[in-house]
Amino acid sequence: MFGFETARLPLADELFLWFPNNIFIFQEQCRIIYFVIRRKIRLLLPIFWMVVIFVLSHQPAAVSSGQSGVFVEQLHHIVPSIDRQLLTFMIRKSAHIFAYFVLGILVFNALHQQPKLHKQKAHAAQLAITICILYAASDEFHQLFISGRSGEVGDIAIDSIAASIGIILTSCIRKYLERISPRLR
Repeated sequence: MFGFETARLPLADELFLWFPNNIFIFQEQCRIIYFVIRRKIRLLLPIFWMVVIFVLSHQPAAVSSGQSGVFVEQLHHIVPSIDRQLLTFMIRKSAHIFAYFVLGILVFNALHQQPKLHKQKAHAAQLAITICILYAASDEFHQLFISGRSGEVGDIAIDSIAASIGIILTSCIRKYLERISPRLR
């Protein structure tokens, strides 16, 4: 109508007739894309978790106390014999332990899948522990500038130990799974 023909895309069947090995190439390309996306997600998850920790650390003491106070009240109703101050201390330290345990797992998984560190699992674990310790120190330093909050060396120790336990546990589970399933190597 306008003096030129519109291009028609070939049908899938026609492509396979022209290139009989296309299905294998397509499957391999999908597999590569899957692994690239999976690696990027594994890199983004620890960054996302670090942002969550930062946001929670950035709250003033009144807001942070209010959040932990909800858990303290619930636990105090269940176990009224325990002192509220002790419950508050336990809840706050448990939050540190949980946050950095998860961070250790996420950082180790992200580093473990990197091509340069995949064969050297000990280096991935050491680097993950170092990253978690530095992040814990920077988080406590950051809290020095938040109203009513303080940076505690004890919290850095708790965070570092929790991250290390997460990393060691994940490393042991990976070693066990690789031993029973060679496909995971």
